[in-house]
Amino acid sequence: MTALPATIGDGFDLAPDEGARVVGQFLKYVKGGWFISNEPARLNGTKLVAYDYVQCWQKWLDRRIVASIFFEPGRAFPTSAAACEGVDDGPGEWQEARYLYLSHPEDGRDFTYGTNSNGGVNAVDGLRQQIKRIRKRGKPGAYPLVELSTTSYFHKIHGTNVDKPVLLVCQWVDEHGVPYPMTPIVPPSQLAERIPDYSDTRPPVNDLDDEIPFD
Repeated sequence: MTALPATIGDGFDLAPDEGARVVGQFLKYVKGGWFISNEPARLNGTKLVAYDYVQCWQKWLDRRIVASIFFEPGRAFPTSAAACEGVDDGPGEWQEARYLYLSHPEDGRDFTYGTNSNGGVNAVDGLRQQIKRIRKRGKPGAYPLVELSTTSYFHKIHGTNVDKPVLLVCQWVDEHGVPYPMTPIVPPSQLAERIPDYSDTRPPVNDLDDEIPFD
């Protein structure tokens, strides 16, 4: 694997304070398919390393972005479109957006996935939370190798299936693109040797009935 592009702190723990921009080729998700802008070939199943992230609000007018608000650590970030009006009260519609930066693990090509759809924003935010959890649980500095995938759900109001993007984590790598070793699964026979008083015939314990909250 090739090393990831040089970054000083990525946006998965704290979003960067620089303006969102397209790096490399622009990825889009349309009706169940992943595409590079203006190219017909689907990229579904392609695996890329996600290495950076930007959260922002964008004001659209006549199919153009006329104003932007980017997340900056230590500064208040709008939680709704109405809260953006104090920044720019001119014509246009504020929409929440995400930019996810990805790199091809073999040849280092860069891609930018930009989205303001509910499905796209949820996919990127879900990936960010997954990254934060895995970094807290023994893989500091880990980056996900994700597969560009898709799923659908039945929309009760519209009475039809609706496609939405999926960023499926296949593997975790470090900043050099080297895979993190997988945690081995220890069979019960070996656990009996490692843990005093362990028995695979002990009564079941409800491990979820504790005081530890979900992340």
